[in-house]
Amino acid sequence: MPLFLLGWIGWGFCGALVALCAQVPFTPPQHGGSLTTKTSAFTPKTMLEIPLIGETVANPSGTFAAVFVSRLDLDTDKLRFDVFVPLNADADIPSYELAIASDGNAFWYDDLTLVIAIRNSTSRTTTLYAHYVSPEVSILEPGELIGTLPTDSASNFQFSPAAQALVFSDYVYPDGDLSKTVENERAWMERKDTALMFDGSTFTRIMDKYTSPRRPSLFTMRVTVDWDGRWRLVDEYINLLADTGHHVLVEGTLDGKQAFHVSDYLVVYTTKDPTLPEALHTKADVYVVDIFARAPPRELTSGRHGATSGPVFSPDGRRIAWLEDAVDGRESSENYIVMHDLEKNEKSVLLRNWDRSPNQLSFSSDGAYLYIVAPDMARIKIFVYPLLQLPSDSLVPKPVTHEGVVSRLQSLPGNRLLFKRQTMANPGDLFILEGLLDVKKAHARQLTDLSRDSLRHIEKPERTEFFFKGAAGRRVHGFTVKPAGWTVEASRNRTWPVALIIHGGPEYFEGDMWNTHTHPYTFAHRGYFFIAINPTGSISFGKELTEAINGDWGGDPFKDLRIGFKQALQIHPEIDSERAVAVGGSYGGYAINWIQSNPEFGFNFKALVCLAGIFDLHNFAYTIDLNYFMNYEWTGKPWEKNVLKKFAEQSPSSFVHKWSTPQLIFHGDIDFRVPVTEGIAAFSALQQRGVPSRLIIFKEESHGWRKPHNLLIYYDEMFRWLDFYVNSTSTAF
Repeated sequence: MPLFLLGWIGWGFCGALVALCAQVPFTPPQHGGSLTTKTSAFTPKTMLEIPLIGETVANPSGTFAAVFVSRLDLDTDKLRFDVFVPLNADADIPSYELAIASDGNAFWYDDLTLVIAIRNSTSRTTTLYAHYVSPEVSILEPGELIGTLPTDSASNFQFSPAAQALVFSDYVYPDGDLSKTVENERAWMERKDTALMFDGSTFTRIMDKYTSPRRPSLFTMRVTVDWDGRWRLVDEYINLLADTGHHVLVEGTLDGKQAFHVSDYLVVYTTKDPTLPEALHTKADVYVVDIFARAPPRELTSGRHGATSGPVFSPDGRRIAWLEDAVDGRESSENYIVMHDLEKNEKSVLLRNWDRSPNQLSFSSDGAYLYIVAPDMARIKIFVYPLLQLPSDSLVPKPVTHEGVVSRLQSLPGNRLLFKRQTMANPGDLFILEGLLDVKKAHARQLTDLSRDSLRHIEKPERTEFFFKGAAGRRVHGFTVKPAGWTVEASRNRTWPVALIIHGGPEYFEGDMWNTHTHPYTFAHRGYFFIAINPTGSISFGKELTEAINGDWGGDPFKDLRIGFKQALQIHPEIDSERAVAVGGSYGGYAINWIQSNPEFGFNFKALVCLAGIFDLHNFAYTIDLNYFMNYEWTGKPWEKNVLKKFAEQSPSSFVHKWSTPQLIFHGDIDFRVPVTEGIAAFSALQQRGVPSRLIIFKEESHGWRKPHNLLIYYDEMFRWLDFYVNSTSTAF
């Protein structure tokens, strides 16, 4: 998953807003409407109030799975968390539901004992409660207190029954003492000065925070039950990474558990190479350590390579598989698989030449197969790869899912798989994949249906996909979503405005997924045709297409966008090309600014919307939190002559004299991925050019809007802006 895009994937619940209105007069019309009318319309409010699946963990036998579900009520601003224990195997076993006070984590102590960790921000602690699941009882009993951890930031719990040991990630200061973390943090935050001093590294900030002495580490503690049934939580927190200079890579990932894995008596983890400046390198190494740190960590990687991720043990604990990129500095990984045999101390490389890049691994319960999650054709699918056959370039993993975006993969006994899948029509439900011994007979059974009530009466507009020959003859993918209410008969009598959506990354894709920032249904129910193209630079269509964007952000991708947009207009003559608009975020925001700079592209957009977009490439190369990103993307350092030449040729700031299209700009005030000054600079350029423009800054927001009410304002302001310039009178919401 490209780190450059992570802010656009999910959202939480914090922040405040301030809007900086344009000096160029602009008064949006009122026909845009409120966000709370037609009950059958798919509105941003509808989207944000659908229950969402978070932490998910199955019990050892694969009969139950604990699922954290968040439910938001925007009218009352109340956020409720449930732990839902759905059925995995036996239809006669009931489901359970338990309301909890806050978000948390969970692990299974044994097959029927679920331990839930509840964070308390007031006391700055995390409390563990044991809940007993019984096939004869339909109510999950109140938890029995096990004990309390000394921070409210412990997470990613993994339990070893053999060692009776709990491993988790948490933050510590240089002394490495977990019991003093809160005290150390208080001293850091309440120090009399506010100076931040940096030496020897450009890693000054990450996403939305300045770096500090606090770093994530791994800890082990014993959790046992005495002969009389009493719980014992041994308050000795063993820092597995003490005195190593390592920190576990749980930050910046969608699932921190993928940064480490626990077997009976070992822990494997990934860590940035401590000898290299973090902001200039992606190189990460894989280590294995005794679960009680009775010996120093042992490195399993060697030689030159880039990022590593997702290490997992085989069921018997004899092998470890992980993902590895060959190139240090490449932010958008092209992963292959490394298999390490601990007994033989031998390594082998799998799928080095596969034209897809995996992002998660899991062994089958018998260790005979690898289950691989990888982007493919604007989806993220599960693939199966046999391990009993000799590795061969001709042996290609077989897909066993075909739609949507898969995540949170967990292997279950009986060669079954538990996973979450989201689609454009569903923010995510749990499925169990069975019949995997014969790939052709594999089938997914749905376990939850959390969006059923919310979307019961919502029209799901039709999606169509198409391919075309793009730049350099490459095959490029695009899709459209028709407006709500579209029919063949209606298309004979009217036309619709159209919105082109340009994805971020740039190494990502637009596809069959749930996207809270530019969800296709919000546009379709507003009366727009939705068009998305996956141009040069996009992932899931092969490494050649992805890599071709290097040093050419403003070149081939825009040839693809122009050809694809034109083809979509030809496929759908009912689109009114005189009422076209475009929206893009992150790299897509750069694209919006680049379209301003190149009116000769001929898109004829009447209005543009830029979300956290890049204005000046040269300045951005020095101010992004991850310096290696721009160094790799532009094939050199920002002061080198060939890079300076490319920046001058492809930076929107070089062509402000051509800017003329009305543009709305959104930016987060603490966005350290694309600093807010990029948005302010673009707004200043538009204002000085006399172009109708508006800047909205979300205070305390980063690279994406996390607070739900900010998302409501974002959608309301965006559609008021777009409707005005395409003369839309839609009141869909």
